[in-house]
Amino acid sequence: MRPKLTTVALPHYELGRKAVDVLFTDIDRDRSDPDRVGEVHRVRMPVRSRESVAPSATAESLD
Repeated sequence: MRPKLTTVALPHYELGRKAVDVLFTDIDRDRSDPDRVGEVHRVRMPVRSRESVAPSATAESLD
């Protein structure tokens, strides 16, 4: 496919590890804990820039 598309690298091992950590934490804690509602867990997902991304603008080109 042309141009090669920009993607996000999915860190499968890290996602699985985080899921297991959350599961065990949930088992150990009271599930009715109101502080758990809306909890956010983040895992780094690096962007793989390829041909579908334009070069970034410089300060000079913005003037």
